Amino acid sequence: MNSIEENENKILLDKKMIDPSIELLRIIGCICVIATHIKLELKVKNEFINFTRIIIGCLCADGVGIFWYIMGFFFFKQIPYKKRLKLLIKKIIIPLVITTFFYFYFINYNFNNIEILSYILKKSKKDYLKLFNKFLCFDGDHLWFCYVYILIVFLYPSFEGLNNIFEKYKINSYKIFLIFLFIFIENDFLKNKVLDINHHGFNGVLGAIPFIFCGNELKKNINKFKNKKYYSFFILIFIGMNILRSFLIKIIGDTFLIK
Repeated sequence: MNSIEENENKILLDKKMIDPSIELLRIIGCICVIATHIKLELKVKNEFINFTRIIIGCLCADGVGIFWYIMGFFFFKQIPYKKRLKLLIKKIIIPLVITTFFYFYFINYNFNNIEILSYILKKSKKDYLKLFNKFLCFDGDHLWFCYVYILIVFLYPSFEGLNNIFEKYKINSYKIFLIFLFIFIENDFLKNKVLDINHHGFNGVLGAIPFIFCGNELKKNINKFKNKKYYSFFILIFIGMNILRSFLIKIIGDTFLIK
């Protein structure tokens, strides 16, 4: 009977650990990522089709940012650095390497006309050098966010040091976010020439930093935001900022603000 009770208690504890709001954020993030890859055309003959498409493009542009935000909820748990690296190797790096090699071998493979072995053996030394160079550069094409995640975990001691400074001097992470927000806005207006943030490991870390710290700050103050009026407020802010971003895109005539 004791073992049954222990199992029931474990199940109840696991259920308590599942936060429906986090799961909802994950679903929204997934929908945004899928939506950005549907390739909804914004322009025809260098002219915007309509304003609605620009707004949709803006609303769906920040799916990965949502996942960095969620990451901040759990990032500063008291887990030894060595254990983090072991989990990273087991759950991310090994599957990523296998996927990358599969993609490398079969990206242009025609299953109807070419033998697999002969196609694989045709890969040249130059092809392997390019692949090795991509690993060294943390450049993962469509899997770029995995390489960003790897770098973030590698750099965890630096993140933890910053977080300790914030807590020691009682610096609110939202103030840091506002500073980053100002820099990002400046970067957007200058067409990404300030930070050069793009779908690449090292460059992508810059964009993830403020979201991680804000996610951590929200977790620490979660009870303050359980009031329903905050939900409406943040939804309005999110929609309002994206409408403003859409107007800027239309005025400037360039879609760099959602890239």
